[in-house]
Amino acid sequence: MAQFYPYVLRRHSLIGAELLSLAEAKLYLRIDHDEEDNVISGFIQAARETAEDSIKSSLAQQQWTLSYHYQFPSVIHLPMAPVDSIVSVSLEDNNGIVTPLNSSSCILNKTESKVTFQSVIYGGSLSIIYQTAQSAIDETLRQAMLAHIHALYEDRGAATVPAISRDTYYRYRKIAL
Repeated sequence: MAQFYPYVLRRHSLIGAELLSLAEAKLYLRIDHDEEDNVISGFIQAARETAEDSIKSSLAQQQWTLSYHYQFPSVIHLPMAPVDSIVSVSLEDNNGIVTPLNSSSCILNKTESKVTFQSVIYGGSLSIIYQTAQSAIDETLRQAMLAHIHALYEDRGAATVPAISRDTYYRYRKIAL
């Protein structure tokens, strides 16, 4: 039986542009004024992040931090793909001292989104900061995200994910085996 190692995954800020532009969202919403651009931009981000969380894959170029506290495997699956690069790997000991690990201490397999450590690492908390590449999205996923943005706009952010968006996200879900 495989051992489970609990981890924390944290999303950092977006690198580059959103998948859906403000102009595209405003056209879909039939809005021709600029007063709510910040609100709509927030809804675009919320729809993308919800889609990413649902499909278990990164849709935009961004950085993520994966942290394990005190126990971690020698081969680590990076939960959000496609993985572009490892930014840094560090180990924090019980006294809070952070030690960056040499880039040669691990091997990144981009195809399988896995990091393999060359030698056994003991103690402390492990943090891997990595960058994902932007994914291409098809028209079905794009329309699901636009429908989600519409629901957020109409209900001023209080809406649940519309069924059409939720069902579409579910069909795109990636399951790690």
